[in-house]
Amino acid sequence: MSKLWSLTRLQLLGWFGLNKALHTKIPGQRRKNLFTAVGAIFLILYFTGISYVYSDQVGKAFETVEALPLLPGLMMATASLVTLMTTIYKVNGTLFNFRDYDMIMALPVKTAVVVASRMMALYLLNIGFVLMVMVPAGVVYGLRAQPEPLFYGRFAVSLLMIPFVPIVAATAIGILIHLVSAKFRYKNLLNILLSAAAVLAFMAGSSSFNAEGVNIADITGALTGLINNIYPLAGFYVNGVVLGQTTAFLAYLLLSLGVFAAFAALVGYRFKRIHTRLTAASTRRRFVMGAHPQEGSTPLRAMYARELRRYFASPIYVLNTAFGVILFTAMSVALMFFRPESIGQLLEMPFFADYISRMAPLMASTFMALSSTTACAISLEGKALWIAKSAPVKAMTVFHSKLGVNLTVTLPAVLVNGLLLMGALKTGPADSLLLLTLPAAYAVFMSLAGLVINLRYPFLDWMSETQPVKQSASTLITLLVGMGSVAGPLTLVIKYPQLNAHLVSFGVLMLLIILSAGLYAYLAARGEKLLKSLES
Repeated sequence: MSKLWSLTRLQLLGWFGLNKALHTKIPGQRRKNLFTAVGAIFLILYFTGISYVYSDQVGKAFETVEALPLLPGLMMATASLVTLMTTIYKVNGTLFNFRDYDMIMALPVKTAVVVASRMMALYLLNIGFVLMVMVPAGVVYGLRAQPEPLFYGRFAVSLLMIPFVPIVAATAIGILIHLVSAKFRYKNLLNILLSAAAVLAFMAGSSSFNAEGVNIADITGALTGLINNIYPLAGFYVNGVVLGQTTAFLAYLLLSLGVFAAFAALVGYRFKRIHTRLTAASTRRRFVMGAHPQEGSTPLRAMYARELRRYFASPIYVLNTAFGVILFTAMSVALMFFRPESIGQLLEMPFFADYISRMAPLMASTFMALSSTTACAISLEGKALWIAKSAPVKAMTVFHSKLGVNLTVTLPAVLVNGLLLMGALKTGPADSLLLLTLPAAYAVFMSLAGLVINLRYPFLDWMSETQPVKQSASTLITLLVGMGSVAGPLTLVIKYPQLNAHLVSFGVLMLLIILSAGLYAYLAARGEKLLKSLES
């Protein structure tokens, strides 16, 4: 058990630069770390507050149709689905194919212990998000339903079990995807496509329920079917945790623990063989001098091409930063088939379509807030950072190339999906303008914010690409800044319907333009000094 904790502790200290932050002797670095910790705590509390507001609004709606017991089940199913979708592409780099594989496997510990520590790392990566979603939902349900005291005990115990089954399912899918793609020459591209297809398939499956003939009288049954479609174990959770059925509660706990333990044992038994298969390289064509003549290029174009190749060479980099774009596209296409007018008729809410149209610019901007390739662009240079520092080009050229990749990923999606949403929602002139300009402003702002944050908080001594992409301080801060910047105005419009959504959106647009100009000026003034001061 001590060896398991020691290996897990080593991984924990490697996340977000914790080991360096705890042992640094530089006073300036300590102040920066303290500021980062205070800011991160504030943003986490802010996100938890937003989660509470959302749960409260859903709880109020459920209460009107006497479906309040479904609130914890819905939030549990949502947290599980998000855990599953975001863990699929964490497998390669966290559980397998990590840089210090040879060193870890040479330690005097059993392979099963190594696998258990890696699985525990995946668990700890997800439990924080689960807590931020479920604790507010539990508080809302407790205030509105006034359940028996035993509910809180069952809720606390089950809370820690929620990530187990989604992690197992995501790990199995991730291993399968990597095993299939490893056999092909363009394995990175195939890996990206298969992972994105898996995420979209789960999203489509979770939202596919028959709503035909449903009215407000039997909406509870429709909601129950929707929650069970999102996550089949949600039925056990609602019956066991919320309704207090002992058999269902024990079944949920035993299934969660049993599946996780059995899968960890199976992976531990086949770990080395799976790792060898996943790290196998395909045969490439033989290089012939002169077969591909080189053309002259400007420094910016050459740096941009290098960044673009680096981006698409890393499946976890693409999937983590393009996840918002994928979701944005899925939502836009879905609204072409499931019109808001039809949903409004189903829910007997004639104003629903107009409400969605006014909210659409802010909702679309949420996806852009999740899409920042620059949050780890400097960190991914790693030991090759000296190339960017010593290249005979200006620092702004390096920065422009990294900003260009982010805008290449996001701006075409803003244009295409904006046009789709205009047709689906039949928006007016103001909403149509905001559907294009506000998400685009967020894309530019997140590009600049991610780059500045990464320059201030780099993570260069990583062992796996998963660390700078998903486990670095700059990635966490950028994500929280993005979500916080869009969740604030979105919550205002939802909480206070009397507010003019157009004025709020235009106000946010002006603020983003000012902030983006300030960040660009900061890069131009201080960027080169920050880049030269970094040590890989």
